[in-house]
Amino acid sequence: MVKGGASVTRCGVVLTAVVVLAGCGFRGGPAPSIAPLGNSDVPASGGVPQYLVLPLGDVSAAELRRAHAAGKTIPYFEGHVRSPLDQKTYAFRIVGKAPGTDDARSSIPYVAIFVAIRYPDGTLLSPTEPACGDDVSVEQRFLGGPNFTPTRMTSNGIDIGTVQFGDAFQRAEFWKSVKRAPNYHTVLRAATDPVVVYVNAPASSKTTRGVCAGAGHRTGTIPIADFAAMVGRLVKKHAPTTAIAIVVAYNTFEIGPKGNCCIVGFHGAFKRGGGVQSFASAAYNDAGSIRYYDQIADINATTHELGEVFNDPFPLPNGHANMSPAWGHVGQYVYGCSTYFEVGDPLDATGFPLRRGGFTYHPQELAFFSWFYRTKSSGTGGKYSFNGTFTKAQGPCK
Repeated sequence: MVKGGASVTRCGVVLTAVVVLAGCGFRGGPAPSIAPLGNSDVPASGGVPQYLVLPLGDVSAAELRRAHAAGKTIPYFEGHVRSPLDQKTYAFRIVGKAPGTDDARSSIPYVAIFVAIRYPDGTLLSPTEPACGDDVSVEQRFLGGPNFTPTRMTSNGIDIGTVQFGDAFQRAEFWKSVKRAPNYHTVLRAATDPVVVYVNAPASSKTTRGVCAGAGHRTGTIPIADFAAMVGRLVKKHAPTTAIAIVVAYNTFEIGPKGNCCIVGFHGAFKRGGGVQSFASAAYNDAGSIRYYDQIADINATTHELGEVFNDPFPLPNGHANMSPAWGHVGQYVYGCSTYFEVGDPLDATGFPLRRGGFTYHPQELAFFSWFYRTKSSGTGGKYSFNGTFTKAQGPCK
C-alpha cells in the first residue's frame, strides 16, 4: 500500500499526487499517493486494481497506548522483531492478544455498514439485492461468509479448525506458537445489527455495463476523495471506536486523482473523541468486473483489508506504522519496493475457492509475518503464506 504524501515511483514515473481528506470528515492527514497504472474510467477496461491505506496522521504512539488503556479503541498487542536481513529491530502492533498463551482468546467488535449508491444516471447499486448469478442479497452472502461465520479451514495441509477466516489466518501465521496453545483465537463479534444506508454518488461518478445484464449489476466508479469522505462520515455516525467499522459497497470502485482505476479497498484509522477508530472499506464485486483480475470477486477485497486491519490496525506515519525491511517486485509492488507490513499487498488478486453455505467464496491469500521480516517461518507447514504461494522469505528488494 502506498502511504503518506511521499513521492512514489511506479513504471519509471515519479508521482506526488495527494488526496487531502482533513477537510472531508477525517482527521487522519493526507491520503496515499496513488500511482496511475491504469488510465481508464471504468473497471472493465482493465485498470490495475489497487489497495490503499489512510495514515493516522495526528496520533502519537503514546496517545494510542492511552486510548487503548482507557478502552477507547480495539484490543491489540505490541512487540518487536529483529530481522536477520538487515539486523534491525522493528516494532509492530497486531489486533488481539499475543499468540502463545492457551487462554489468549480475543473478541473484536465490528460494525458492518452496507452502502446502497444511486448514481447520476439513475443506476442503484444496492447490497440489499443479489449479486450477479446469486439468489440471495450481497448483504446476506457477505455476512454468511467465512469472514464472519466459522468455516472448516486448512492452511498448507494443516487443519486450523472451524473458525472465521481472520482467525484462521492469525492462527496459521503464528502456528509455531499457536499449536502449543490451541485456544488462541481472534474472533470478530457484531457490536450492532448491520446498517444499510442509501447515498447519492457525486456528479462526477459513472457507471458502465456489468458482467450481468440489468441496471442493478452495472459497475460504478467514484473519485477516491469523495468516497473516502463518505466512508469517514458513515463510520463516525454508526461505529464506536471500540469496534472495527467495515464499509461494503456492491460493484463500486474508486478512481484516483489522476483518473486511474481501480481502487478496490482501503483501510486506516483516525482520532475521534479521545479514542482511535480503525476501519476498512472494500467492494463486494462480481467476478469479471475488473478485467484480467477474475479472482477479485465477492469477498476477495474484504479479506485483503480485514487481514491488514488485523495486522496493521493503527497505521501511524513517520516510521511508526508497522514497518518492515523493504520487499517488492511482487503483488502490488511489481515495479518497486515497499517497507510496510501489509499482509494483502504481496498477493493482490491471488484468490482461492472456499465453499461455505452452498456458495463458493474467493478470499485472497495473505502473506505471513515471517515473510516480511525474513525470519524462520512461524507459519503452517514452514511456509510463508496462508495457501502456500510463498514457500520462502523474500531476499533483499532492490
